[in-house]
Amino acid sequence: MSRRLARRPSSSHGRSSTAPGRFASLTLLTAVSFAASLVGPPPTCASEPERSAEIVASVSHRRLPSSIIVAPGGERVIVGHEATGTLSLVDIRPPHRIVEVRVGGSVADLEAIPGTDLFASVDPVDHRLRLHRASESGVVTLAEVAPPQYPVQLAVSQDGTRLAVASLWSRQLSTWRLAAGASAPEHERTFDLPIAPRQLQFLPGDRRLIVADAFGGRLLGIDADSGQVLRDRDVPAHKIRGLAITADGRRLVMSHQMLNGLAHAIRNDVHWGLMMSNDLRWLDLDVLLGPTEDFYHDSHMHPLGQPGAGMADPAGIAMSSRGEVAVAIQGVDRVLIGREEDFSLDPIAVGPGPVDVAFSDDGASLFVAHRWDDSISIIDVEQRDPVVRLPLGNLPDETPIEQGRRLFHQGRLAHDGWMSCASCHVDGHSNGHLNDNFSDGSFGAPKRVLTLLGVAETEPLAWNGKQPSLEAQVRASIEATMQAPEPPSDAEVAAIAAFVRSLPAPPSVDAARGRIDEVLRESIARGEAVFRRSGCSECHAGDRFTSAETYDVGLVDEQGNRRFNPPSLRGLSQRGPYLHDGRAADLEQLFGELKHQLDEPLSEADRADLITFLRSL
Repeated sequence: MSRRLARRPSSSHGRSSTAPGRFASLTLLTAVSFAASLVGPPPTCASEPERSAEIVASVSHRRLPSSIIVAPGGERVIVGHEATGTLSLVDIRPPHRIVEVRVGGSVADLEAIPGTDLFASVDPVDHRLRLHRASESGVVTLAEVAPPQYPVQLAVSQDGTRLAVASLWSRQLSTWRLAAGASAPEHERTFDLPIAPRQLQFLPGDRRLIVADAFGGRLLGIDADSGQVLRDRDVPAHKIRGLAITADGRRLVMSHQMLNGLAHAIRNDVHWGLMMSNDLRWLDLDVLLGPTEDFYHDSHMHPLGQPGAGMADPAGIAMSSRGEVAVAIQGVDRVLIGREEDFSLDPIAVGPGPVDVAFSDDGASLFVAHRWDDSISIIDVEQRDPVVRLPLGNLPDETPIEQGRRLFHQGRLAHDGWMSCASCHVDGHSNGHLNDNFSDGSFGAPKRVLTLLGVAETEPLAWNGKQPSLEAQVRASIEATMQAPEPPSDAEVAAIAAFVRSLPAPPSVDAARGRIDEVLRESIARGEAVFRRSGCSECHAGDRFTSAETYDVGLVDEQGNRRFNPPSLRGLSQRGPYLHDGRAADLEQLFGELKHQLDEPLSEADRADLITFLRSL
């Protein structure tokens, strides 16, 4: 979760029953729901009228807490729930009164507005940015506006006058002005991005932003006024899930993972954290945004975990007014607390799936949202001890898909808890990096991690097509790649497979941006003709754009393997790099420089139309 400056105590966050039918559209909320229409209106500042949020007595399915903030005034915390679109308001002091209200289809992130009694939320199901005020009895939604589709993260300027919204599948950043006395956020501008964004953070002075790749390791420094990309860094990282600024304003703090393509998926390399590491990185902002290629000068890193006690999947982070940092470790149910100068951070056991953290205004308490059992913990920071764990309401039984989602994110399935399925397949997608596992029957030829979004009914699986079913692939990944301490049960494998099958392919970038007009449709139609005329549809066949065979397509890996199963092309615009070893940075390079599977070079017009067609899938 995005966190603001630590020197502002008020900004320690950085971050009736539900209708039964709604859950069908929420199965992908860990990767953001695609159930809403793919072509929507441009950002607008036209606001819905003020309304009081509906009080919720119970829910019909798990809430999936996503974000926690300290409410303006410091007397309550507010927890946002991704799967139910509700907020839980919890009194910090005993008896910890809890009120739950519904504000929309989903709550992916929350931010308090400094200097006011307001807070904001984003909803990737209804595609809304909302402005709220907490009252004694609930929440009043003062305004809601439409940012670019699939908004997943918020950042607020230090002076409280500006909001930035990251929209995942539309790959856009929008900025909004919060004028004093205005009834709704006023849309300033929207910028197209070269990445699918998630985490974002205003920098000191409120004129620049850091925007992080939702899946890989790219960090963009952006001028918030012009939208100019000031710096585009490819950091050795993926699954960046927390950003914060140190109290002196000099460093960016980032929680992430690193997948080492040179390591092998064997017990030794997993045990020592060589294949997958979990890290808290401290980057000098002047260097990060400066002209030199050495982004790591005057920076350092806290490795999280050690042999025997891995720390899979660091998530939300927060900086306290006392200069301490807290990191939620979602994969192994821990929170880490410490200072920049500490050799290591102190682990504290908490509830299942800690996803986000927030310090109290005085830094004495830490509040933790648990994703898998709809609860929070309150921790005494000085004593490093959980004081209380609070359920946020009724806890419905897990469905098979919900159980599979939880298992997919649990580090206990891997040796020493170093990783989960979601460590490589971030939100069910891909981190875009290479992993050298034994799925191709050899080591020494690392392969790009494949997306799982839309993978249902695309068997066989793996680059060589050796896995006949999703269940077989799940079992092989847990036992071999993750070096599981013991084999998963049939029920666990079935649940994970059910969850993965529920993940649809993402929308194309143009569809998410609402830009498929008549001119583009004509280019798509011409591109489809090129696709079929060039023989692409022989391997990438049918409506899933794949087939069950393996083919020699002129590519040979380091071990001499030359036959590959074609991945589905659905959602292709949301991927990259391409091919088994990531040698093609983009589709232009794939068909231009590399001339992939082209008997003759395409004309410039045909190549452009073919790429337009592929990006439309």
